[in-house]
Amino acid sequence: MSFPVLVVDDDPITREVYATACRQEGFEVHEAATVAEARNLCLTVQPSVVVLDLVLPDASGLEIIRTFRDFRFGILVVSARGEPLDRIVALELGADDFLVKPVVLREMVVRVRRIRERLFGTEVARVSDVVYRFGPFRLDLKRQELTVDGKPVELTRGQFRLLELFVDHADEALTRAQISIALHGHGGRSDNRSVDVLVSKLRTALSAYGGEDYLKSVRGLGYRFAVPVETVSAGQTRGDTGWQA
Repeated sequence: MSFPVLVVDDDPITREVYATACRQEGFEVHEAATVAEARNLCLTVQPSVVVLDLVLPDASGLEIIRTFRDFRFGILVVSARGEPLDRIVALELGADDFLVKPVVLREMVVRVRRIRERLFGTEVARVSDVVYRFGPFRLDLKRQELTVDGKPVELTRGQFRLLELFVDHADEALTRAQISIALHGHGGRSDNRSVDVLVSKLRTALSAYGGEDYLKSVRGLGYRFAVPVETVSAGQTRGDTGWQA
């Protein structure tokens, strides 16, 4: 099965090191040195995962993630900018994982594979046609959109994935660790602050349509999606994702 990976870094030596590590794992690797080159390759090769530096000649910082947000692929940020705020903002804007340079190549490859499996593995295929309804909202997983009365509600990639998690586990109390693992994998940094920020942003988005009480804080634990959810697509049920914490 083809597993295209796009490595985006303006330093040719770093880019080649990352690309070689990915090729040794059997990935189909493409390389770009600028955001413009990366956008063109995203349209032509449709990568599963992008390994992305944040500082490039034609764009800077977190604006790069905003540029890529409309594309359907995973994003692993690999950056020398490793302050907690950098990681929180990158993940909130839509990155799937974050590594601080210098990286352990084996760890980078494992994280690339895990991102791909989370986004395109059997679990994604199983639920891809599910449509949920709760309150005035309709959550369509195949279209990757949340709507109210047919009008789209704007969410970031991270907010959408968080909402999907809550809806799939409606009325269950989820710990911050469970949420972090579901969104970023076991290898990701479990950061309570980043989870809280993402939940707060999602709560704000839902509150614009009367959903301010949907996400309940569970003291000392995490959060619960406290609204009835209806599965409206035929033949689909919510399944167990096998929590580990």
